[in-house]
Amino acid sequence: MKKIKLLFGGFILLLSSCAPEDPIPVEPGIASLLSPANNETCLDGVSLNDTQSNVSFSWSAATDAVSYEVVVSNLLTQSSQSYTAETNQTTIALAKAEPYSWIVKSIGEPGTNAAESESWKFYLAGDAV
Repeated sequence: MKKIKLLFGGFILLLSSCAPEDPIPVEPGIASLLSPANNETCLDGVSLNDTQSNVSFSWSAATDAVSYEVVVSNLLTQSSQSYTAETNQTTIALAKAEPYSWIVKSIGEPGTNAAESESWKFYLAGDAV
């Protein structure tokens, strides 16, 4: 009887050692910012009204990212807003004639940490006089 228990216990040990392990999620890469350009005046905004323009943001696709979070900060008011993007570009309505900074966080699979880009600054031009 002891032989049977020993063989059965060894069989369970063998099965458990062959079971596949859950893959370890890969951390997302860091996106490289492209536009609006760093330390430049943004003249590419599309005017929505007297106070706001749509600004196109773009960055390089990050490895192993499933989405992105774009964080735009108004440097005068010190307020920040976050926007989610599924691709490496998005359009955001911002107040004209204001200075901004922006970063992109690459979001990976659950269980990973977001990777944060460097911070860029730009000035959103107002309407021409």
